[in-house]
Amino acid sequence: MTQPDRSASEKRRTIMTLAGPIVLGMLSQNVMNLADTAMVGQLGETALAAVGMSGFLLFALSAALTQLSTGVQSTTAKLYGAKEWRQIARPLHVGLTLGLLGSIPIACFVMWKADIVLSFMIDDGAVQKLGGAYIQIRAWAIPAVVLNFCFRGYWNAINLSHFYMRTLITMHVVNIVVSSVLIFGIGPFPKLGVEGAALGTTLSLWVGVFSYIALGLRHTQHYAFLTKKFPISPGKAPLEISFWGEGNFRNVLVTSIPSGIQQSFFAFGLSTLFMIIGMVGTTEVASAQVVINIMLVSILPGIALGIAGMSLVGQSIGRQNLDEAYMWGNEVVKVSLMALLGVGVLIVLGAPFILRIFTQEESVLETALLPLRLTLFVLAGDAIGVVLLSALIPVGFQTHVAIASILTQWALAIPIQYVGVKTFGWGLNEVWVTQIIYRLVSASIMAMLWHGQRWRASALQR
Repeated sequence: MTQPDRSASEKRRTIMTLAGPIVLGMLSQNVMNLADTAMVGQLGETALAAVGMSGFLLFALSAALTQLSTGVQSTTAKLYGAKEWRQIARPLHVGLTLGLLGSIPIACFVMWKADIVLSFMIDDGAVQKLGGAYIQIRAWAIPAVVLNFCFRGYWNAINLSHFYMRTLITMHVVNIVVSSVLIFGIGPFPKLGVEGAALGTTLSLWVGVFSYIALGLRHTQHYAFLTKKFPISPGKAPLEISFWGEGNFRNVLVTSIPSGIQQSFFAFGLSTLFMIIGMVGTTEVASAQVVINIMLVSILPGIALGIAGMSLVGQSIGRQNLDEAYMWGNEVVKVSLMALLGVGVLIVLGAPFILRIFTQEESVLETALLPLRLTLFVLAGDAIGVVLLSALIPVGFQTHVAIASILTQWALAIPIQYVGVKTFGWGLNEVWVTQIIYRLVSASIMAMLWHGQRWRASALQR
């Protein structure tokens, strides 16, 4: 029986078996971010704005390399679907190699020039000073961020997403404990403020890397994880194979480069959005930091379902079954819509209470209230757009996705937001409405690309 003949409940069960651990893992990841925001928020709006600006700058600088995870996952999922066992770990080896080679120079640049970049993003000297201190420490974790993303793609592609979840939870426990101790100076430790938050996050990210390595050595040695020796059977000498595998550099890069370019433009777009909001005022930057962090948690089910959809579609492509691939994309969208609309309604109803978890500044609470409630419309669009963006990658439409995403953000949203603030005196509410329109337009384009099915002509080419 083929996958399209399954009942609706069986399809949902398959999706949630893969997506469930990803959702929980990513939820814990953003709970960590929210915990950081809540702790730093107790230091005042200047510290909150500094960590927000610095965090998004770090995200922007490493965004392209984190998309190596897309290449690793898409390539590995196809190999897994095709049952090419001796090749399974090769895309991960490619991702880890490229990730280290690319991230170390970026980390050096951040430690050298990040304070200058921050000065272009906001004029507030106090925010620049705190942000510079934070980012100097966090730079040491840039390679760890990239390597963690590569491992995420690997685990999700081979249906071991629960390893990803378990490791993330461990990382977040480490981060919350260490950060809280160092931020507030609990016990014999000094009170370090934003520098304590940076140290906690940096340590937790490297704990994640070494945890993933230990899991791989223990559970996936039969895929020749981190070795060139592929085990054939007990009592026989292992087969010597390439560490990176034939054609995997090309396969990973062909997928990762367009996704990396798209993610870099998206990340720098968010940094530019903060710069535009910074033209309005520090209170608006702090408000946007809180709203965006809440939104990033809210959208987690959609992102996680998109990651699961990429694996399911990629495995179907590996089995040469295009109808099955199309079915999985559509089924994941249905689940995503139900999940994100439910989350959006809860945010609308509980917005005042949710905001008070992260800040007690009345000016921030008042400014952030309407943008947070409008997040419902962002979630409605991203329930479709995020899932289909991921589904289009293993079928070979990563370049189409990148072009559409970049144009809607940089030719539509950012110019309108800049002109609105600079010329017409817009506040945060008007900027946020424009952001919502951009996300809805992007989702509509992804839906047209997917349902047009022109990708069928290129999907089986590897």
